[in-house]
Amino acid sequence: MPGYYLNFFPSKLVFLLFIVFMSACEKTTETIDINVLGKQYFPLETGKYWIYESDSVVLRSGGTIRDTLHGFLKEEVQSSFINGSGDTVFTVHVYFKRNWSDTFAYQKSVFVSKLPNMVTRQEDNLLFTKLVFPLKTGLRFNHNQLFDENIDIMVGGETLLDMYTDWNTRVESYNEVYNWAEKLSKKTRIRLVDEETSLDKKYYYEEYLENIGLYKKEMIFLQDNKGGTVPLPERAIKGFYHNLLLLESN
Repeated sequence: MPGYYLNFFPSKLVFLLFIVFMSACEKTTETIDINVLGKQYFPLETGKYWIYESDSVVLRSGGTIRDTLHGFLKEEVQSSFINGSGDTVFTVHVYFKRNWSDTFAYQKSVFVSKLPNMVTRQEDNLLFTKLVFPLKTGLRFNHNQLFDENIDIMVGGETLLDMYTDWNTRVESYNEVYNWAEKLSKKTRIRLVDEETSLDKKYYYEEYLENIGLYKKEMIFLQDNKGGTVPLPERAIKGFYHNLLLLESN
């Protein structure tokens, strides 16, 4: 009798463990909350628009001339299509006007894709990685990974050398409570690049609001070829400043 008991018990135990294992392997469907990923910071749909106040300064003639331009920029999602990879691409029209009372004039089209793991924006034949998911504070990614970052850019009749090289894009803050338009919202701040040498300054930050999109942009790119003790912003021979601030969105 004791021997029978010892032989029977292990077989029962194996059977019970098999049942438990099979139950644990049953398929379950889980709904992913896009707010956990951070996708609410880049809403896209046809008809959505954003209006920004825009300020720019462009250095010309070896830095002796500084052209300033103040105005208003509007971006509006006009349509969408499916590309060869099966991704949805949104066509965004960009408009500009100098004075608030003027009528917006069409400038160009850009193309934005919201993929499962990133948002890309194609502008002036360059494909930028704007956000990656899931977002979180401290996350690093390569903003310029989808094109040759060693290309040179013409600005104000001058060539900016290596403008896109050595960027170290990082999520500075995520889901920070913020008050915009007298309403509590949440904000995410991205440091695209913030580097300076004696001959070169690269400074670019973007801020996004939850369920609204891009809220603020700050850009400073300056270059010199001599060096010296005079601060770079005063002796730079080429480059530009550019700021955007959201005024209105639907």
